[in-house]
Amino acid sequence: MTTDPVHAVLRDFENIAWLTILLGLILFAAWRFFFPTREATAAIASGEPVPPPAPAIPAAGDFTGADLVILPLVLIKFSLTLQLVIAYLSSLPARLAGKLVEAPPAAPVAISPAVLILDLLLNIILISLVIVMVQWVGRRNFVTLFGFDRLRLQPLAIWIFIGSITAIPLVVIVSMGMPDLIEQWFGTEAAEQAAVMNIRESTDPLFKALLIFNAVLVAPVVEEIVFRGYFYGVMKRHTSALFAAFVTAAIFAAAHQNLLALIPLFGLALLFTLFYEASRCLWVPIGIHAAFNATNVVLILSGFGETAG
Repeated sequence: MTTDPVHAVLRDFENIAWLTILLGLILFAAWRFFFPTREATAAIASGEPVPPPAPAIPAAGDFTGADLVILPLVLIKFSLTLQLVIAYLSSLPARLAGKLVEAPPAAPVAISPAVLILDLLLNIILISLVIVMVQWVGRRNFVTLFGFDRLRLQPLAIWIFIGSITAIPLVVIVSMGMPDLIEQWFGTEAAEQAAVMNIRESTDPLFKALLIFNAVLVAPVVEEIVFRGYFYGVMKRHTSALFAAFVTAAIFAAAHQNLLALIPLFGLALLFTLFYEASRCLWVPIGIHAAFNATNVVLILSGFGETAG
């Protein structure tokens, strides 16, 4: 486990977020048990089945306990904490037998077309898992649940435009001040994201095009379905909209594993959730996310910018 203070902060930030989620689930469940809603109280008194709490928006309301159980599998790609837990559990038999040999720190894996393809396959698996849970297990309509069919092209474009001109300048301005702030706090320069570095330094036009395609099109779709659609929806169903927005934003920011991007992406994720709630359509945060990443790609290729979503 790394002792680098920058990485330690990221790891501790995510661990605190997961602990907050666990405690939040327990407290909200206890609150609902001891203080049921008026509808639930009336149903209990009349002997009728207790109705589920009414969702605030169709896109985030219809989730069950099964979704909560399966959520760690959907987030496994993005969470360093979950990856460390699985690695520890897999090594537990060897630890108990006293035969575990600590391996040296692994060298960073070079980003290549093959790695991008594997990443794409993993994304397909994750989205397929979400579809299975929504469509087959929960017997809900995937398109309707996330509001994909709610807006026509023109209002959708307006929502994305408003969200983009609101979020992008704010996040870019905050990002510009992060290098000096990190250096002031830790006395060292924080490294930029691997995705940013690869886009900037790649000399292969085809490989650079694949990186840009992944950043501008693939990542926004996958991350918004996983975080704003599924993760936020499940957490909101079992806690509250405000709590779900903040813990989802925290995990989203930590998932990029870069201290420079932590605060900007946390704020960006909150804005994604705000526009998702306001529009009731997941295409809106996907579009804003894509516009944000495209702006960063332009800044990177122009010699500026160190934040990518």
